[in-house]
Amino acid sequence: MPHVMPDTQATMKRLLRGTLLRLTSPRLITAGLKPGTSTDTPVRRIVVVRPDHLGDLLFATPALAQIRVAFPDAHITGLVGPWGKAMWEGNPDLDTLQVVRFPGITANSGGGILGPYRLLRATARRLAAEKYDMGIVLRFDYWWGAALLAAAGVPTRWGYNTAGVETWLTNSTPYSPGKHEVEQNLALVDAVLAGEKVKPTRPIHTQVNRSKGIPQMRPPKGSEPTTGLLVEWLTADRRVVIHPGTAAANKLWTIEGWAEVASRLLADGWAVALTGAPNERILAEAIEQAIRKKSDNTNGCLVNAAGQTANLQQLVWILARATVVLGVDSGPLHIADALGRPSLHLYGPSDETIWGPWGNPHMHRAFRAPNTHSTMQLDVGSPELEGGPEMRAITPDMVMAEVRALVR
Repeated sequence: MPHVMPDTQATMKRLLRGTLLRLTSPRLITAGLKPGTSTDTPVRRIVVVRPDHLGDLLFATPALAQIRVAFPDAHITGLVGPWGKAMWEGNPDLDTLQVVRFPGITANSGGGILGPYRLLRATARRLAAEKYDMGIVLRFDYWWGAALLAAAGVPTRWGYNTAGVETWLTNSTPYSPGKHEVEQNLALVDAVLAGEKVKPTRPIHTQVNRSKGIPQMRPPKGSEPTTGLLVEWLTADRRVVIHPGTAAANKLWTIEGWAEVASRLLADGWAVALTGAPNERILAEAIEQAIRKKSDNTNGCLVNAAGQTANLQQLVWILARATVVLGVDSGPLHIADALGRPSLHLYGPSDETIWGPWGNPHMHRAFRAPNTHSTMQLDVGSPELEGGPEMRAITPDMVMAEVRALVR
């Protein structure tokens, strides 16, 4: 078989995808309007597409606030995956929240090769009946979301000018590699307002400053857990939350690493709470067992609350009461930042420039092992409990040095 260059492969893949889209969604045959085209119709209904997980949805909340200020009377709908719904649920900048099991985001999308196209057709029919005037795709590489808006007949469609996405948009703006996602989303919304000649009735934002956390992210409101599991932890003077889990296995640290750090903190009199979703309970239990084997380090309180919180709001409540929050690149760590809690994020395959903490870098620290670099390759859905080589290069001594700098 002749060698095919990656660019050629990508072009061929996009052509095949376009053919399948047009076969399954006839409206797309005539949907390819030229970039820059818009309508003079007043914007009364807006749909915002963000298919990602918790952290990305949190990063998008300043953009949602900007859209709301610019279109105060419009009905704004958020379109999210079930895995991210809790982050935008109750957000005052949205009027409604709809869930779509977006293909390509989790490891098991299902439906075979034609599954994404059948889902697009069914979802487009539903959106078409809701008669949106404008759609905004906040993820830079999500062609399915852009094609969905086109298939639904949304007349004005905004997003980034990336390959495979721009095809289905009426208006696009450049995507700037290496820019933080909060800034990226805000730049897109700024382009929307300029392109639509919107004149907000009040200022949207005066500045964007990552090191100061401006504009602020909006996490969900907290809700006190009903379990009494955390009573002793809450009464301690120094409380640390360790949230070791994340969606991609190669972003995880090591079980022994967390056990060693927790043991040292316990020996210093800290109260330690392990947190996580129900599907992260196995990881938390492995860490808890490793901690308890270090029997000489039991001066503090150790609580395993992973899987014990009923929803994200209860986890938010716990994070808000931590003195320090430790973890990897994950949504809950970014929630801690939004709550103003000192935090340490461990990075390996993901890029902290793009997905790092939003706020004071001394208070919300991003750390990676020396001589390691982001690969931008994530093992979503892997059953592994420990991360890849970039994460394994991080030692407990490195982490403790960062913790000491954080609490100083």
